[in-house]
Amino acid sequence: MLKALFTSRNFEFLLGLTLKTKIIQELLMKKTISLLLIISIFITGCTHTISRPSIESESDYYNLVNKRCEGRNDLRITTINGLQYEGHDLEIKVDSTHFKLNETGKPISIATKEIKSIRYHKWFSGILEGFILGTLSGLAIVLGLMSASPGGDAAMGSAIIATIVFPIGVVTGTLWGYFNPSEYVIEIN
Repeated sequence: MLKALFTSRNFEFLLGLTLKTKIIQELLMKKTISLLLIISIFITGCTHTISRPSIESESDYYNLVNKRCEGRNDLRITTINGLQYEGHDLEIKVDSTHFKLNETGKPISIATKEIKSIRYHKWFSGILEGFILGTLSGLAIVLGLMSASPGGDAAMGSAIIATIVFPIGVVTGTLWGYFNPSEYVIEIN
């Protein structure tokens, strides 16, 4: 009976099943990592736009804008005519908007209906997004290297390269996020 289990036909069948299972697992892992990488790229967009929902009142929306801009000194206020101001201490109301210019500290007042958008950067969000993207990229490269190596010394070389590539991906992504912070655009009109 035991001898019948280990016939060449059964062995070939079991070996074929094992190889097919391994190939399917590798393909699923590669597809999963690729999908995660693609999703992370969409999630880590550089610009986040905030606009007023039609059901929200103007005064409630402007209170939200004031809270988001509170304490920020890197505001870029753009008018409908295309003029841009770099300012801080923003106070936006239904009829008028007040802020101070960064260079001179001169107070500026503009009718709110003349303001197109307010932009600012968030470095922490950029760093976090870059970290996620770098981690997933490093992980995808490592898994690609590890699945491509047949074994033996080649596997050891791939493992050594992987231990170098993964941290490089993480650091590169994080630095990219720091130097390219997320930009938030608040649409006014």
